[in-house]
Amino acid sequence: MDFRHVTKWIQRQDDDLLDDPALTELIIPVMLACNDERGNTDGLLRIVELHDALTLEHEGWLDGEGHPMALSDTALGLGGETFEVVHRRSWVGNMCWECVWLEARALQRFLHVLQQTGDFQCTGGQKTLADHWEQGTLLTAADMLLIAEAAERFGQRRA
Repeated sequence: MDFRHVTKWIQRQDDDLLDDPALTELIIPVMLACNDERGNTDGLLRIVELHDALTLEHEGWLDGEGHPMALSDTALGLGGETFEVVHRRSWVGNMCWECVWLEARALQRFLHVLQQTGDFQCTGGQKTLADHWEQGTLLTAADMLLIAEAAERFGQRRA
């Protein structure tokens, strides 16, 4: 995956950037631990990994628990909302993980819905993002750019 398209957006720090129609060009990969022991998506979201930017774990994931979700090649459903999936790959890293690529605005909404469930704890990531999560505040455009930058660095390490 080529992450070079992210670079031009990382330079912008406008808080209203999520209102910019051009932001649809900012596509961010999101790792989802949502597969069972056989590698099949089982409808439970256990962990969300935004590369080095943010790690969110369901409080009962070690016991096989997770938050109900729906996933297809074109959509991710959570908490009564649907988020358009730009691209999807299965078994990324190992059989427990799916990777979906979301537009930045969709990712912001997805994280807000996930945050509102109260089922996920931040267990790693950049301090500013973890602080937003713990305070229950909506991630900003600048935060989305931090996540995109981490995804770009991750892509460069994997290339």
